[in-house]
This record gives sequence, structure tokens and C-alpha cells, in this order.
Amino acid sequence: MGDPKFDDAEDIEVLIEPDGTEEMTGHAEQHSALTRIQKDNVVKFAEVTDSVESLLEKMEHNEDLINALEHELEAIADTKESGEWELVAPLEFDVRGSGQMTLSNYDFTASNNIMTLHDTDKNGLSHGFSGVEQGDLVEVVEEHISRSTGDYGLYEVKEVNGMSFTLELQQGRGTAGENKNFFIKFFHLSDDVNIAELDSRYAMKEHTHPPGLIIKQQPGRPFIYGSAETYGQFNADDSGNISFNLEDHDGIVRVMNTYPDFTWSTPCKITVWNEYGQLKYACEAGQSSDYKDDRILFKDGKKLFNKGLTAGATYYTTVEGYW
Repeated sequence: MGDPKFDDAEDIEVLIEPDGTEEMTGHAEQHSALTRIQKDNVVKFAEVTDSVESLLEKMEHNEDLINALEHELEAIADTKESGEWELVAPLEFDVRGSGQMTLSNYDFTASNNIMTLHDTDKNGLSHGFSGVEQGDLVEVVEEHISRSTGDYGLYEVKEVNGMSFTLELQQGRGTAGENKNFFIKFFHLSDDVNIAELDSRYAMKEHTHPPGLIIKQQPGRPFIYGSAETYGQFNADDSGNISFNLEDHDGIVRVMNTYPDFTWSTPCKITVWNEYGQLKYACEAGQSSDYKDDRILFKDGKKLFNKGLTAGATYYTTVEGYW
């Protein structure tokens, strides 16, 4: 490893050992101390190298286990459809909008339920559900803004009627929250696995998002979509006009309340991201901002991208030149 002349501490000691001449006598103790330090460093380096090699071996072993587990999961459950929908109250004739869903029973411990989904989910993906059949399973999992998975239901599909599914409970906890987002996954379980053998680890109910992957990677400042006149909230319209409260969801206030006013040479670029790192809204605002009491207003906007913002949800916002 490295220069062969320095393979071990003894060689280093010989090479830097004082030669006994009169000129070196006065520095013998200094050189001896240096020798001891370098010997210690060589030993420590060897220990670190051994530790790194051990960690690499463990990582390779874990990667093998993960690959094996992925193959096992593919053999156990075949996902047919999955997406994210917002739960809304059923209307007359069960009319729903894009990205919305309804449940006949909000109690996730009730034996039976009827779930109806729009064929387009909240992320604009279309679903035909043509492959979903009687006997398939479906997970209905409420996702909390706190990034820990909320209440859930694991059901067997008993009947398929277009976009409506009659369900029979297999596992469940808690109640569904109206106007909350839900992750829905339809899948078929291998015939070699009995659903009665599935334990509480199967459904995603105790799943949490690592903060380092969800929170810290989000760009910009957090605001709840609502009224910019309310602390910690913002609002945007379909024309590209957008306004923010001076205080974000973390309680941080940023304001320019002294003259002179100024304008940028180019429009302000504004983006809005959800907690999963997905871009939901983007616009070019005018070249300046107006401060209205407790609000920052960016007007003369031009909408560039709009995948729909959900009232009450937390988003992460960037405004070029401001934050």
C-alpha cells in the first residue's frame, strides 16, 4: 500500500532516526517525538482502513439482501394501479373532480366500504383500472403533512363497477380525514401467500419519511396554501398572481419595508413544490413586489405551470431574488 519504503512503522522509524552525528544530537528528542507521532498515525490509518473495508463488505451484503427482497416482493405482490387522490364528501350522483375520491364509510375499522375514484389522480396521471379484478387487494393510506403515515385500510376488492369498488376490510386503523390526500395501491397477491398470514408490518401504516430526504431537500420556504392574510400562508391564482404572508410556516419573517423601491431587470421567477419534491406551480411575476400590511404581493404574473394546489397543504416556495 503506497510507497514500499513506508510499508510499516518500523521502516518509518529507521528512515527518520537521528544518525548519531554531533550535528543531530541536539535534536534527538525532537526527532524521537516525531517518530512516535508518525508511528501512531500509521497504526491509526491501518485501523481506519480495516474499518472502511469492513463497512464496504457490510454494504455489499446489505445490497445483496435488498436485491433479494425486491425479487421476493415482486413475486408476492403485483401492483396493478397506484396513485394519490384527495378525499371529498360524496355529492349527488357521486360527481367528483380530477384528483378526487370518495368513501362510503370513513371508519377504517368497518367491515365494508365503497371507494370511488376519478380516473385522473392528483398528479395528473390517468388510470383505467381495467386490470383490477375481484379478489385483488387495495391499500388506502392517509398521508399526513407531518410526514408520518396516518390512518389506513387494507381491503379485498369484492366488486368492480367502473371507477367504484366494493371493498371488504382485511386490516385497518382509525378514520379517514376529509380533504386529506390518500395513497391508493391496487395489487394482486401471489396464490402462494394467504392474506390471513399478512401481519401488521405489511401495510404502510407506520411508514415515515426520513426528514433528511423530505424536509431538508425541499427548496425555499414553507407556506400553507390558503390566504396570504393569514400567518404562514400564501395564495396563487390561475393568472400567475401570487402573494405570501410576511411570516412563513416556520415563523420566519422576511420583509423590505424601507425605501428606495427597486425593480429587477427581468421578471421574478417563482416555483411552488410539494413535500415530495414535485413541482406543482410556477409563474413569472412582475419585476417588483408590493408590500401590503402583512403580505408580499407579486402581480402582473404569467402562469407557466399549474398542477393544482390543495387548500391546507404545505408547500415549499422559491422566489428568485427574495428567497
